Amino acid sequence: MINSRLVLDASVVVKWYIPEVGTLPALEVLEGEAEFHAPDLLLLEIGSVLWKKSRRAEIQQEEALRIMRGPSVGSIMLHPVAELPTQPLEIALSTGLSIYDSAYLALAFRLDCVVITADRKLVQKLAGGPLARMVHAPKPGLDVSRFCWWGSD
Repeated sequence: MINSRLVLDASVVVKWYIPEVGTLPALEVLEGEAEFHAPDLLLLEIGSVLWKKSRRAEIQQEEALRIMRGPSVGSIMLHPVAELPTQPLEIALSTGLSIYDSAYLALAFRLDCVVITADRKLVQKLAGGPLARMVHAPKPGLDVSRFCWWGSD
């Protein structure tokens, strides 16, 4: 078994349940043998997306609740943000990212892996900088096993 870890953000996890642009590459992430991790704020971010989609009548309230209880969401190992006391703020101050995006990066640093995101703005904001190799967008044919190496080469 491949012992790789990935930090996933809400933009990827929501696509597992709601068909939209980028759903197929996001689903391919599930096909690997990686362990999925996220800061516990993931649940609030997913809830926020589902709430907005429900308010816009894009999904029913029952569907939103079913998604939150879904087995894939439950398979993600959640880490309390309290375990990352200053790192998210340090990253946010140095990069201009939101504190929320920075929490995912801080966890990836702690776990020595990368963040998989469908947030193009996040990927573009870090492009060319020292943190660019920490963030990847899912794409067709993505081999998630190759993302366990960051910091160990």
